[in-house]
Amino acid sequence: MNTHITLLFSGLAPLLPFNTVILLFLSSTGPSHPYFPHHLAVPPGAPEPNATELSIVQLLQGVPLGVGQIYACNAFGPPSSSWGAVLIYSPLLGGHALLGSGLGTLAGVSLSVRQAVLYSGLSGFNGALGCMAVGGLFFTFSWRTHLFAIASGFLSAYVDIALSNLLGTVSLHTHWEFIL
Repeated sequence: MNTHITLLFSGLAPLLPFNTVILLFLSSTGPSHPYFPHHLAVPPGAPEPNATELSIVQLLQGVPLGVGQIYACNAFGPPSSSWGAVLIYSPLLGGHALLGSGLGTLAGVSLSVRQAVLYSGLSGFNGALGCMAVGGLFFTFSWRTHLFAIASGFLSAYVDIALSNLLGTVSLHTHWEFIL
């Protein structure tokens, strides 16, 4: 598969950027492709057949997993080390990362997204990014920027879920369908 992309890219490199070549390649693959099969896009707000109760333990594990999803890690060990590295670099950013991931998970619970999305941290990573960016990266920390970071964490999580639902209704894939 890598040789196909390499040959395709080397032939189209003078005309198109690499991202466009990859998107063309992926859009031309079908459901029987061994590496990138197409699946039906399901919006994250779609009901699950037997989703009756939330597991609080798995929901709380989804909060640090949301920080790890920034780096596309969905196991519990790598997100812990990623968060630890952020915490060593800046305790303020580390705190806002967990806060934002928790806010994104709360936003996902409030919109009743699928439980697999909540438990894997996918509903919290945009909240973590928004909260980190406003709470300690681009602005000087004060109580106003902290409140703005909380609002940014909620807003970025809600916009991500809304955009995923919108794209899912027209059968376009989002990042959630590729990871789950």
